[in-house]
Amino acid sequence: GYVYTRPKYTRAPRRKFKTGFTDISNSDKQAFDALWDAAKGGAVMLTWRHPVTGMTHTVRMLETQPEIEYVGIGGNHRWNIRGIILEEV
Repeated sequence: GYVYTRPKYTRAPRRKFKTGFTDISNSDKQAFDALWDAAKGGAVMLTWRHPVTGMTHTVRMLETQPEIEYVGIGGNHRWNIRGIILEEV
């Protein structure tokens, strides 16, 4: 009657984080665009600090296109970026 079991995998599942930015400047949005072009598809590892817990994670960006919304008025160019999905490496 005894059954021997063991976990199929010893590594914990990779965590995914969904994040974004609000009210960022035009220069910050251009920096994000450059990062997105270089890192999309998981080719680049990034160090990301969780804004609530303060823990640092090594992550990569998934290919899901984030939602970019212009919220500026007149000469004040501001942007919101939502739906950035990061996966722990």
